[in-house]
Amino acid sequence: MEMPRRFVSEALAGSTTFVAMVVVMAVLPNVLCGQALGTTTGFRADALMWPTAIAVAIGCILMGTIGRLPIAVGPTYGQAFYLVLTLIPAAAAAGSPEPWRTALGATLLAGIALLVLSLLGLRTFVLRAVDAQLQTAIVCGIGLLITAMGLRAAGILDHGVGAFRLVLDLRSPDVIVCAIGVLVAQLLQARGWRIALLMATVVAFLSAWLLRSYVPTVLPQWAATDAWTASQIQSAIVPTQAIGLPAGRFDGFLSLDLGGALAPPMWMPTLLLLFTMLSDSTTGLLALMHHGGFISTNNDPPVRRAMIADSLATVVSSLLGVSACGAYAESNAGIASGGRSGVTAVTAGLLMLAALMCAPIVEALGNYPPASAPVLVLVGAAMASRLHRLQWRDPAASIPMLLVIVGIPLTSSIAASMAAALLVSPVLKLVSGRVRETSALAWILAAAMLAYFIWLR
Repeated sequence: MEMPRRFVSEALAGSTTFVAMVVVMAVLPNVLCGQALGTTTGFRADALMWPTAIAVAIGCILMGTIGRLPIAVGPTYGQAFYLVLTLIPAAAAAGSPEPWRTALGATLLAGIALLVLSLLGLRTFVLRAVDAQLQTAIVCGIGLLITAMGLRAAGILDHGVGAFRLVLDLRSPDVIVCAIGVLVAQLLQARGWRIALLMATVVAFLSAWLLRSYVPTVLPQWAATDAWTASQIQSAIVPTQAIGLPAGRFDGFLSLDLGGALAPPMWMPTLLLLFTMLSDSTTGLLALMHHGGFISTNNDPPVRRAMIADSLATVVSSLLGVSACGAYAESNAGIASGGRSGVTAVTAGLLMLAALMCAPIVEALGNYPPASAPVLVLVGAAMASRLHRLQWRDPAASIPMLLVIVGIPLTSSIAASMAAALLVSPVLKLVSGRVRETSALAWILAAAMLAYFIWLR
């Protein structure tokens, strides 16, 4: 009796993780196709739901079977933004005819490198070449960028790269909808609801639908204002059916351009992608394992298995046509609900595949960016919350940290800001008389970044 009861407990925990993370099916395609950013990327919005769901499912199953841990793995928002804002522009500048395909090729190369490092047990060793404080600062900078992009999707900030002009027109239905979503999420999170982000997205969308349906009749003077007509409110359309598979084609499979990814201008963005994956996914994975009590040190056996699983997930996701993978913080919901084994992760992955049957609902949520903007705002804020861990009294550390914390959101260039910080960090340690605090690998990285700025950028 104990075994079936335990299996049911793990399956219920997996269901909790699934509900907490399922909103990724609506938000991630919105980011990759550029709709959430007010731009175009080459990805087809209607062709991204299949690969997103399958990538999450495979990532969870790999973690559940290889890692044997209750941790969900799939394409992350941070890596999606890196692909859209760094890899695609770099590929376009390199002359790629289809930059999004080249960006996927670069993701595959970085994923293979991450897998090799994981198999050799060198992943944490290479990560130590970058100052721990700088690693945290990079995550914070990307978080601030994600938050800014969420605010832009809702029309609170002006659109455009590096544009930080506050718009905040309270007559705009997009702003109102985003504010409702953020308030609902905060209210539910304060009460310990694990599905706060999903509920906030649903409530925000329903609010938009109510505004779209009744304001033109009840308050025609509001519907005639520029704030209303310039908004995206007309996209808030409730689907006519709840059940159905995605109508879009699955045309991202094996669509990557490896030849373009191997071009010299792509070397540095790909290397920096590897380091964002090393920093973001490794630290996130270790944090979940420590939080759940699955490891006591970073050298315990489950660590290597988990790292192999999540790097394999990135290789698979690039072949499917989506961004790199990492561990989902929403896994905490399943762990808190009693998840202790890989059954939890496998259950979450299988439910993600089943969620494809509700494609009309997911597509409706994704078609109106202000409804999913609260997810970006709050996920980015959660990443940036690590700012309190940083030590600012040391100039040799604080200047590189500022380069990424300020540079990434202001310029929307993750690669350039990271490269500048990796170049400056060992130099400042040298002039401060603390050369022993930097490794040989850190100097090799600094030399590579210098070459990037002189010859490749």
